[in-house]
Amino acid sequence: MAPLLIMVGIATVVPGVAALVFGWLPSWLSGHVEHPRIWGVGMLGFGLFVVTQISSLRAHVEDLGWAAVALRYGVLVVGLVALVLSGTRLIRR
Repeated sequence: MAPLLIMVGIATVVPGVAALVFGWLPSWLSGHVEHPRIWGVGMLGFGLFVVTQISSLRAHVEDLGWAAVALRYGVLVVGLVALVLSGTRLIRR
């Protein structure tokens, strides 16, 4: 399960950082996302949550207490909200 979570985490964090920093989107999304930097925040939040699902990392987060667990789920919620607000619709240029 951990290799799958690592692959999904990398597949979401890398494009998320690229969109957040450079405004770059993968080619299949370039005409569909209205706000690429907001999309990047969403992908980064989702990716960080997925990476912290790895059992060893999740155990360390749970050892830090309920505030760390709440922060982890807060990052997921912010990421999902950012993905919704990124404006996924066809843009005619």
